[in-house]
Amino acid sequence: MILFATGVVLIGAAGAMLWYFRPRAGKTHRFAKAPFMETLIPITITCGAAFGVAMIVASVMQ
Repeated sequence: MILFATGVVLIGAAGAMLWYFRPRAGKTHRFAKAPFMETLIPITITCGAAFGVAMIVASVMQ
């Protein structure tokens, strides 16, 4: 049950980050222009979603 809840939270957090960092009014987010954050943001969103799905699948398989 904890794995399932953690997976849902991770998928929700990835979705919230994706929504927060999306371009608005034709302008990108200020963090998306930073040299290090430019690559870190998409990797974090993708990893959060992937780990969330993996945790949900692992909880269903038990």
